Amino acid sequence: MMKHFVGILVFVIVFSLTALFFYRGLPLTMGWFEKELPTCVEQGFGEGCENGSDKPIAPGKVNRVLNVAANNENAHIFDSWEVIDTDRVKYTSARLYTAHGVYTINIFPASVTYLYRPYGQEWSNYTWADHGMDGEVDFGLVSDIMDKEARRFDIDFKIGSEYKPLYQKLYDRHLSAMIAELDRR
Repeated sequence: MMKHFVGILVFVIVFSLTALFFYRGLPLTMGWFEKELPTCVEQGFGEGCENGSDKPIAPGKVNRVLNVAANNENAHIFDSWEVIDTDRVKYTSARLYTAHGVYTINIFPASVTYLYRPYGQEWSNYTWADHGMDGEVDFGLVSDIMDKEARRFDIDFKIGSEYKPLYQKLYDRHLSAMIAELDRR
Protein backbone atom coordinates (compact mmCIF):
# COMPACT_ATOMS: atom_id res chain seq x y z
CA MET A 1 0.00 0.00 0.00
CA MET A 2 2.82 2.39 0.88
CA LYS A 3 4.53 1.59 -2.48
CA HIS A 4 1.42 2.68 -4.36
CA PHE A 5 1.17 5.88 -2.33
CA VAL A 6 4.84 6.78 -3.02
CA GLY A 7 4.39 5.94 -6.71
CA ILE A 8 1.30 8.14 -6.97
CA LEU A 9 3.07 10.94 -5.07
CA VAL A 10 6.09 10.76 -7.43
CA PHE A 11 3.78 10.74 -10.44
CA VAL A 12 1.85 13.81 -9.17
CA ILE A 13 5.10 15.72 -8.51
CA VAL A 14 6.59 14.85 -11.91
CA PHE A 15 3.32 15.66 -13.68
CA SER A 16 3.00 19.00 -11.84
CA LEU A 17 6.57 20.00 -12.66
CA THR A 18 6.11 19.01 -16.30
CA ALA A 19 2.89 21.02 -16.55
CA LEU A 20 4.57 24.01 -14.90
CA PHE A 21 7.53 23.68 -17.29
CA PHE A 22 5.36 23.79 -20.40
CA TYR A 23 2.99 26.42 -19.03
CA ARG A 24 5.61 28.88 -17.80
CA GLY A 25 8.63 27.93 -19.91
CA LEU A 26 11.94 26.90 -18.45
CA PRO A 27 12.86 28.20 -15.02
CA LEU A 28 13.77 31.88 -14.97
CA THR A 29 17.47 31.08 -14.62
CA MET A 30 17.43 29.31 -17.99
CA GLY A 31 14.74 31.38 -19.75
CA TRP A 32 14.95 29.51 -23.06
CA PHE A 33 11.26 29.64 -23.91
CA GLU A 34 10.24 32.81 -22.16
CA LYS A 35 9.72 35.68 -24.52
CA GLU A 36 8.58 39.13 -23.49
CA LEU A 37 6.12 40.77 -25.80
CA PRO A 38 7.16 44.21 -27.04
CA THR A 39 5.36 47.15 -25.48
CA CYS A 40 2.96 49.22 -27.54
CA VAL A 41 5.62 51.96 -27.76
CA GLU A 42 8.17 49.43 -29.09
CA GLN A 43 5.59 48.34 -31.65
CA GLY A 44 5.33 51.92 -32.95
CA PHE A 45 2.00 53.00 -31.46
CA GLY A 46 3.48 56.18 -30.00
CA GLU A 47 4.16 57.58 -26.58
CA GLY A 48 1.21 57.33 -24.24
CA CYS A 49 -0.31 54.44 -26.19
CA GLU A 50 -1.41 52.84 -22.92
CA ASN A 51 -3.46 55.94 -22.01
CA GLY A 52 -6.39 55.10 -24.27
CA SER A 53 -9.10 52.55 -23.59
CA ASP A 54 -9.27 49.28 -25.52
CA LYS A 55 -13.07 49.27 -25.15
CA PRO A 56 -15.32 50.65 -27.92
CA ILE A 57 -15.80 54.41 -27.69
CA ALA A 58 -19.26 55.71 -26.86
CA PRO A 59 -20.99 56.56 -30.16
CA GLY A 60 -21.90 59.98 -28.73
CA LYS A 61 -18.20 60.82 -28.41
CA VAL A 62 -17.56 59.73 -32.02
CA ASN A 63 -20.59 61.68 -33.25
CA ARG A 64 -19.37 64.76 -31.42
CA VAL A 65 -16.43 64.99 -33.83
CA LEU A 66 -18.28 63.73 -36.91
CA ASN A 67 -21.21 66.14 -36.53
CA VAL A 68 -18.86 69.11 -36.36
CA ALA A 69 -16.64 67.89 -39.21
CA ALA A 70 -19.50 66.94 -41.56
CA ASN A 71 -21.32 70.26 -41.32
CA ASN A 72 -20.15 72.84 -43.88
CA GLU A 73 -21.20 75.65 -41.49
CA ASN A 74 -18.28 74.52 -39.29
CA ALA A 75 -15.71 74.58 -42.10
CA HIS A 76 -14.09 77.68 -40.55
CA ILE A 77 -13.15 75.64 -37.45
CA PHE A 78 -10.87 73.39 -39.50
CA ASP A 79 -7.60 74.23 -41.20
CA SER A 80 -8.98 72.82 -44.42
CA TRP A 81 -12.42 71.44 -45.22
CA GLU A 82 -13.82 70.12 -48.48
CA VAL A 83 -16.38 67.80 -49.97
CA ILE A 84 -14.77 65.41 -52.41
CA ASP A 85 -16.95 63.88 -55.11
CA THR A 86 -15.34 60.96 -56.93
CA ASP A 87 -16.92 58.71 -59.54
CA ARG A 88 -17.92 56.21 -56.86
CA VAL A 89 -18.31 58.05 -53.59
CA LYS A 90 -18.79 61.49 -52.11
CA TYR A 91 -17.13 62.25 -48.79
CA THR A 92 -16.11 65.09 -46.51
CA SER A 93 -12.48 65.66 -45.65
CA ALA A 94 -11.54 67.92 -42.74
CA ARG A 95 -8.00 68.70 -41.61
CA LEU A 96 -7.19 69.72 -38.06
CA TYR A 97 -3.78 71.01 -36.97
CA THR A 98 -2.93 70.48 -33.30
CA ALA A 99 0.09 71.14 -31.12
CA HIS A 100 1.44 67.64 -31.82
CA GLY A 101 0.47 66.91 -35.40
CA VAL A 102 -2.15 66.95 -38.13
CA TYR A 103 -5.40 64.96 -38.21
CA THR A 104 -7.33 64.29 -41.39
CA ILE A 105 -10.90 63.11 -40.89
CA ASN A 106 -12.55 61.54 -43.95
CA ILE A 107 -16.29 61.00 -43.46
CA PHE A 108 -17.91 58.59 -45.92
CA PRO A 109 -21.62 57.66 -46.04
CA ALA A 110 -21.20 54.70 -43.64
CA SER A 111 -17.61 54.96 -42.45
CA VAL A 112 -14.97 57.31 -41.14
CA THR A 113 -11.21 57.13 -41.53
CA TYR A 114 -8.66 59.08 -39.54
CA LEU A 115 -5.09 59.83 -40.48
CA TYR A 116 -2.58 61.29 -38.07
CA ARG A 117 0.80 62.71 -39.01
CA PRO A 118 3.07 63.92 -36.23
CA TYR A 119 4.99 67.07 -37.06
CA GLY A 120 8.29 66.25 -38.71
CA GLN A 121 6.89 63.23 -40.60
CA GLU A 122 6.34 63.25 -44.36
CA TRP A 123 3.38 60.85 -44.36
CA SER A 124 0.61 59.77 -42.04
CA ASN A 125 2.06 57.64 -39.31
CA TYR A 126 -1.27 56.28 -38.03
CA THR A 127 -4.37 55.39 -40.02
CA TRP A 128 -7.48 53.82 -38.59
CA ALA A 129 -11.12 53.40 -39.62
CA ASP A 130 -14.47 52.96 -37.93
CA HIS A 131 -16.69 51.38 -40.58
CA GLY A 132 -19.95 51.60 -38.64
CA MET A 133 -19.16 54.89 -36.88
CA ASP A 134 -19.95 52.94 -33.72
CA GLY A 135 -16.74 53.65 -31.81
CA GLU A 136 -15.11 50.32 -32.61
CA VAL A 137 -11.98 50.30 -34.75
CA ASP A 138 -12.26 48.08 -37.86
CA PHE A 139 -8.99 48.84 -39.62
CA GLY A 140 -5.63 50.15 -38.54
CA LEU A 141 -2.20 50.75 -39.96
CA VAL A 142 0.88 52.12 -38.24
CA SER A 143 3.65 53.28 -40.55
CA ASP A 144 3.72 53.52 -44.31
CA ILE A 145 1.59 50.88 -46.07
CA MET A 146 4.64 49.86 -48.14
CA ASP A 147 6.61 49.10 -44.97
CA LYS A 148 7.10 45.35 -44.63
CA GLU A 149 7.02 45.78 -40.84
CA ALA A 150 3.68 47.63 -40.84
CA ARG A 151 1.35 46.48 -38.08
CA ARG A 152 -1.85 46.16 -40.07
CA PHE A 153 -5.22 45.27 -38.55
CA ASP A 154 -8.23 44.59 -40.76
CA ILE A 155 -11.34 43.02 -39.28
CA ASP A 156 -12.84 42.29 -42.73
CA PHE A 157 -9.80 40.35 -43.95
CA LYS A 158 -9.07 38.91 -40.50
CA ILE A 159 -5.52 40.28 -40.46
CA GLY A 160 -3.60 41.33 -37.35
CA SER A 161 -6.30 40.71 -34.77
CA GLU A 162 -3.60 40.87 -32.07
CA TYR A 163 -3.28 44.59 -32.83
CA LYS A 164 -6.98 45.45 -32.40
CA PRO A 165 -6.71 46.46 -28.71
CA LEU A 166 -3.77 48.74 -29.55
CA TYR A 167 -5.66 50.40 -32.41
CA GLN A 168 -8.69 50.81 -30.16
CA LYS A 169 -6.46 52.61 -27.62
CA LEU A 170 -5.04 54.71 -30.45
CA TYR A 171 -8.56 55.62 -31.59
CA ASP A 172 -9.65 56.55 -28.07
CA ARG A 173 -6.53 58.60 -27.33
CA HIS A 174 -6.54 60.54 -30.61
CA LEU A 175 -10.31 61.12 -30.68
CA SER A 176 -9.94 62.73 -27.25
CA ALA A 177 -7.13 64.92 -28.63
CA MET A 178 -9.33 65.99 -31.56
CA ILE A 179 -12.21 66.85 -29.21
CA ALA A 180 -9.87 68.89 -27.00
CA GLU A 181 -8.63 70.82 -30.04
CA LEU A 182 -12.18 71.42 -31.33
CA ASP A 183 -13.26 72.62 -27.86
CA ARG A 184 -10.29 74.97 -27.80
CA ARG A 185 -11.31 76.54 -31.11
